[in-house]
Amino acid sequence: MSITRRKFGYLALNCDTRTADTGGMKQRRENNRDMCAELLTVRWTDGDGRTRSEAATLEDISATGACLQLEHSILPETQVSLHYPKGKYQGKVKYCTYQDIGYLLGMAFDDGYRWSKTDFEPSHLLELPVKKS
Repeated sequence: MSITRRKFGYLALNCDTRTADTGGMKQRRENNRDMCAELLTVRWTDGDGRTRSEAATLEDISATGACLQLEHSILPETQVSLHYPKGKYQGKVKYCTYQDIGYLLGMAFDDGYRWSKTDFEPSHLLELPVKKS
């Protein structure tokens, strides 16, 4: 799901039923991902040792990870923190691939960090039905 600003201040919502990272992560998911849209902050230390910070759009989230859209690439295996209004999630970049409108980044949360709606509920959240195998 993505939200784009249109002429006269209206927002358009793209409700594609695929999650944002369908091509990026090859392993099978243990947790269902919920599609969402929320502007959050990502922080990391780059290869030169500089602390970086960037606004990112949260595209989907599960108990153990998230997919974000951002302007700059972050190398896989980089430690990142995803900041929400009342806290943060720490994790590691699993992939970061260029798309037409920026980079799509998948992160796996570190042990001790699990997402739940009671901690943080994105403003725009679409809970997808659990697929049964």
